[in-house]
Amino acid sequence: KIQNQVSPSDWFFHGHFLNDPCMPGTLMAEAGMQAMSFYLAAMGLTIGRDGWRFEPILDEVYKLRCRGQVTPTSKVLTYEVFV
Repeated sequence: KIQNQVSPSDWFFHGHFLNDPCMPGTLMAEAGMQAMSFYLAAMGLTIGRDGWRFEPILDEVYKLRCRGQVTPTSKVLTYEVFV
């Protein structure tokens, strides 16, 4: 579980949906990928590798489930990775 503080001044609120600001789903998906990368590194999958990186597999469908919008009034954003 990873938690991030949310602030009304976060950069993405200013440009995403005029008069209805929220965090873009693409940023939520990217953060999920980063959380998964952290998990895989913690499991030791980067040992013995120099310059490793994790990327989505091309032409593969991924399911992202968000339990609500992240808006300027949100306080904390929590990511959970289920493996």
